[in-house]
Amino acid sequence: MTARAVPAAKPARPLRQTEAREITALVCEIREIDQITQLWQNEPHLLREAITKLLGAATDIVRAHFGTIEFASPRGLTAVFNYPRDQMDHAEHAAEAALAMLAQLDPLNAELEKLAAPGTFTALNFSIGIESGPVHAIDIGLKPRGEYSLIGPAMSLSHELSACAQMYGLAVVVGPAAHEYWLRKFALLELDITRIGTAAKPIFALSGNALQRANPRFKALQEGFCAFHGLYRKGHFDAALALLEQCERLPGANASVVELFAQRIAFLKSRAPTAPWDGVFRAPIK
Repeated sequence: MTARAVPAAKPARPLRQTEAREITALVCEIREIDQITQLWQNEPHLLREAITKLLGAATDIVRAHFGTIEFASPRGLTAVFNYPRDQMDHAEHAAEAALAMLAQLDPLNAELEKLAAPGTFTALNFSIGIESGPVHAIDIGLKPRGEYSLIGPAMSLSHELSACAQMYGLAVVVGPAAHEYWLRKFALLELDITRIGTAAKPIFALSGNALQRANPRFKALQEGFCAFHGLYRKGHFDAALALLEQCERLPGANASVVELFAQRIAFLKSRAPTAPWDGVFRAPIK
């Protein structure tokens, strides 16, 4: 019997040089997906159709705005802008993509409702977090040749901001670096100072495009919440609560945000202070 030659083992693919990039990361998650899965446990076809339609539309929007899908699962996706293709306005493209995703929700929910059994449908929503910053693109040998993994604070912070969006009852929450890119281009509301990553940082709600930013009603809401935060962070809780109640009556005010801060103020007023108030709320440990 003729002996067969054993092919030599392929040499390990060497790691390529790490590439530093400034990117904008967008994390889009389907809100309350576990509860929805439980609600539609007897309608698996509807659950599959919902996830496929929502994430399919989100993926198409990311690509239409020159973004790249970094990761996807039935819960949501992570997209990056300015990698691997260069984009001067990567933060702007991410904001436009997020607003386009929200615009798709009503028609998609209308389609899905037709498929659901009477009384079982609940509208689906997104929680989106966006942040910009430097990352390192490095080949660690786990992806196909030529594909890099991205490592940097913007990647992790965008996930935390997506969680913040759900906690505050908002659609899109952005970090301070993305906010600086968008300051004069989009409607942004100061939301809070919160501990994300390793430091306390301001976070903002993305409320609309440049037309919304120029709307006098939005400007009134923006100024009202800015004044509220000034009082709240100085510890003037009674005055802050009174102003919060005024803001609640303004067009565009988010009821979930108003309720959250009203509950916080009630808690802060009831406790015996253990340290000077620095404007950063820390939930009590249970």
